[in-house]
Amino acid sequence: VLWCAIFIYGGSTMKENILRVAAYARVSTDKEDQTNSLLSQRSYFADYITHHEGWKLSEVYYDEGISGTQIKKRSGFKKMIQDALNGEVDLIITKEVARFARNTVDTLSYTRKLKSAGVGVIFTIDNIDTRDADGELRLSLRSEQCVAVGRTHLHRIFRCPAAESTCASDRSLRFHFQMAG
Repeated sequence: VLWCAIFIYGGSTMKENILRVAAYARVSTDKEDQTNSLLSQRSYFADYITHHEGWKLSEVYYDEGISGTQIKKRSGFKKMIQDALNGEVDLIITKEVARFARNTVDTLSYTRKLKSAGVGVIFTIDNIDTRDADGELRLSLRSEQCVAVGRTHLHRIFRCPAAESTCASDRSLRFHFQMAG
C-alpha cells in the first residue's frame, strides 16, 4: 500500500503517490576510514531520498564491520527486509550490488521476495532497478561479476593461486592467474 497525499489546487484535487524509501549501507570492517565511509553513505542516502520528489525517507539501514557474504550476521539488512515484507517500505536504494549481498543466490532470493511484495531495489552505481523488465537479468550478471571479483581479491590476499584451488568454481580463475603471472 502506497501512502497518498491529496493536494487541493483551486478547487480541484490531485492525487500523488508518495513512495516510502529506505536505503541500505554496509562496510565490511570497523576501521576508521570505513566508519567514515559508512557515515558518509548514510548521510548521502538520507539527503538523496529527502530531496527526491515523491519519496519519503523511511529509514537508512546499515551494517558495520560485517562481510556481505552471510546474511545471518547482518541485523540491519535483516530488519530492512522484514520491514519491507511487512509493508513499511516501498523502495530500497543501495550503492551497489556488492553492498546488498556478496553472492548471487542471496541477491536474487531477496530481490525476488521483495519484488513479490511490491518492493523494488535500486542499485545506484550499477544503474539497476529491479522494477525494470530487464532488472533481474542485469542484476544476475552484475552479481556474478561481484562474486568473481571477490574471489580474485581473496586469492591475491592469501596468495592462493587458482591453479591450486580445489573449488570447481575457482578453477575458472586459473587462466587469469596464469596470465597475470
